[in-house]
Amino acid sequence: MAKENRLWGAERIRGELLKLGMRVCKRTIQQYMRQVRTPQTGGQKWATFLHHHAGQIWACDFLYQIRLITVHSYNSKLASQADCVSPMYSNHQDLILQVTDLFFRPLFAFFIIELKSRKVIHIGVTRSPTDPWVAQHLREATPYGQAPKYLIHDNDSKFGSGFARVATTSAIEILKTPYHAPRANAICERFMRSVRQACLDHVLIFHERQLQTSTTLDRIKGSISRFLNRTARLIPRVLRGTK
Repeated sequence: MAKENRLWGAERIRGELLKLGMRVCKRTIQQYMRQVRTPQTGGQKWATFLHHHAGQIWACDFLYQIRLITVHSYNSKLASQADCVSPMYSNHQDLILQVTDLFFRPLFAFFIIELKSRKVIHIGVTRSPTDPWVAQHLREATPYGQAPKYLIHDNDSKFGSGFARVATTSAIEILKTPYHAPRANAICERFMRSVRQACLDHVLIFHERQLQTSTTLDRIKGSISRFLNRTARLIPRVLRGTK
């Protein structure tokens, strides 16, 4: 049973044996299952893949802002208890917002970053991103065959057929991250957090050109990459010192 039905566990096999009038302990079945079923070889983990091919991987995403909001809800169970217990409770949630200018008009900043050096390869800003616009910026970021082997991006609809066509022409393999898995593209998430903390939370954006000039993204992208590289070199030294 264990050999012919790979999805059956010890409890399922025990139940089938009970139907045949055979009473066998669950631990006994598990012992025989180990002899029959060979352990499946585990594939390469995502973190291991990124570590081995970091020099050949780029990642891209759109810059957005996160605001912490407080949601007040009414709990009827708490209201029926003693008067000292407040029936209102607060729930903190992260609200993902677009980057806006001074007049609350949305701005979209598209960036490409290299995983090994944390260097920002390309940045583009627009008010209405489309698939041809994103494809054109990918084409500008890979001139004269200077393209990575892999490119990581999420499942945004802005990465359409035109973007995939440019990637295929440049011999780039697209790697899409799973849904609701920001850690799969952690380098981009960390860069977006640094941009928010160092720039967007302290600067008022008037128009899209200002967001791309040397006073904002172009100035901080170099300092952020140098800081991340310096921190990555410092961590092994600190760990050796603690030993």
